[in-house]
Amino acid sequence: MAPESKDVVQGIKKLGEQVPGLKDSPEYQQLVAGSERVAGGLSDLAGQTPTLAGGTDQISQGLKDALKGSTDLEAGLNGLLEGQKKVYGGTQGVVQGANQLSAGAEKVADGTSRVASGNEKLADNSGALAKGTKAVADGTNSVASGNKKLADGSGAVANGSRALADGTRSVAEGSEALTAGSGAVADGTRSVADGNKALAEGTSTLADGSAALSDGIGSAASGSNELASGSGKLADGTGELAAGTGAVAAGNQTVMAGWNQLTAGANKLNEGMIQVSDGTNTVKTGWGPLADGVHRVDGGLGAIKDGSKELAAGLSGGAGKLSNIHADQPNIDMFAAPVQLSGKAIHAFPKYRYANAPYILSLALFV
Repeated sequence: MAPESKDVVQGIKKLGEQVPGLKDSPEYQQLVAGSERVAGGLSDLAGQTPTLAGGTDQISQGLKDALKGSTDLEAGLNGLLEGQKKVYGGTQGVVQGANQLSAGAEKVADGTSRVASGNEKLADNSGALAKGTKAVADGTNSVASGNKKLADGSGAVANGSRALADGTRSVAEGSEALTAGSGAVADGTRSVADGNKALAEGTSTLADGSAALSDGIGSAASGSNELASGSGKLADGTGELAAGTGAVAAGNQTVMAGWNQLTAGANKLNEGMIQVSDGTNTVKTGWGPLADGVHRVDGGLGAIKDGSKELAAGLSGGAGKLSNIHADQPNIDMFAAPVQLSGKAIHAFPKYRYANAPYILSLALFV
């Protein structure tokens, strides 16, 4: 508590002790309590004045920092605005790409439908192919059986040719024994022997060719069986391909739906970016007045600081002057009594409405 405030409180207490009956009055007790509160408040105010001055300095520095931060923020907002413009341009590209991709997805779906139709036709024709392959295999087996019989007959011809060659050689030997001088017969016999030898060689070649033909027919029969098995696998694969094509078509529909959603989302993003850009421009416009306001607040804080110092000085002086107050009973009665006016009524009326009636009538007639 300040010394001057203590003097005021002590003076009030001494006054209560010197004036008889004043100390016990409720008004005096309220006066003492109020003076103590005023003195305590003045003391607290005087003690907090340096703190207030320091806080004012901190606020001033904080406002300077806020002003600098607002400048940096304005620069950052300008960069953000440029970035938003670039994002807006990229969003337009995304929308165009999404539209192109949607058109391509429709073409893929159309091609997939055509592939599915072709696969169905291929599956239908694979049955006829399997039947034709079986008929080829049956015909190949018949050819193999006929070639076997031909090979057997060729063997018999070869045996007969060899027997004929043996008999011819016997005739030649007998002819040589009968007459050595029948040159013409001998020459003819040699010619016959040479012809028979050529016939035997041709028959052997025919037998070898028949065997090779039989082997080739067997290979053809085996290949026909493999072809029939492969045709069955082809039919199964065709069915699986048709099922896969249907799945691809369904997937393409899903992709198309997803791309439609993506396109809609990109459009919404574009609209949102436009709104953000407008809001950024609004914020950028408002930062100028905000910076001016910060400068004004900074100047006002300086004035508050000066006013606080003046208030502290004035309170200190006022506390010193409070000790000069003479709180005796006549002064207390004077300040506590209401103010009375002295006057003389020229025209007295028993009630207020009588005096107000002419004014109301004049106002009504004017309106």
